[in-house]
Amino acid sequence: MALRGRTGLVLLAICGAMLGWELLLGAGLTLAAPGLSELGLYAVDKLGFALAFALFLTVRHLWQRYGFAGGLPRAALPLLWPIWLVAGLSALQGFAEEDWSRIAGWFAISAAVGFGEEGVFRGLAIAVLGEDRPRRAAAVSALLFGLLHLGGLLAPVDYRYILLQVVAAASLGLVLGCVRLLAGSIWPGILAHTALDFFGLAAAGGFAEATEFSAEAAAVILTSALVSLVWGAVLWRRLPAD
Repeated sequence: MALRGRTGLVLLAICGAMLGWELLLGAGLTLAAPGLSELGLYAVDKLGFALAFALFLTVRHLWQRYGFAGGLPRAALPLLWPIWLVAGLSALQGFAEEDWSRIAGWFAISAAVGFGEEGVFRGLAIAVLGEDRPRRAAAVSALLFGLLHLGGLLAPVDYRYILLQVVAAASLGLVLGCVRLLAGSIWPGILAHTALDFFGLAAAGGFAEATEFSAEAAAVILTSALVSLVWGAVLWRRLPAD
């Protein structure tokens, strides 16, 4: 599973670009608009990144190469059951607020995150790693997805929650990567990722509330991570050997 120098550098550049976007844009918005709400801040951040990435795909004619031309194979949706399960449990908690404009805002942000993160890690990263080596591509892209969440340590969030998020993201990323490769399409992952983020945010009432650390939250995250890792390993074995 060793990476060649050029591949490693490209992946490092991808992660660096994403972290740079978050840090520079966040700092710029804080200085330019100190009174901007949490919803407004994340709307500019996540929707802006999704639009920039879509423009990149269009200019470079990369939609098909990154899995966006594969349609929505319905048979792939059940393979994402650990993600649907977590999203469903969050949905059962209902919405923390009754302002439908804010709920719509959180949905738009969640869709942008689903599109952007899946596009980068299950599209661009897997293409760089090579679909001809699917097991390596799924494992490395999942690991990168998890490690990138360490960037949350720079935000005012409990470090224990961030570490849990790293583990959960890597485990869920393995499932998402394997389904992307098995289905030949990135859209099932985008839908599941969007649902997971939206219902989590809607149930909590925002990012700050959704990232609060508690023993109960830790237990739920670790359990979902373990289930996802086991199922991800099953899917990983279904991929052709490198």
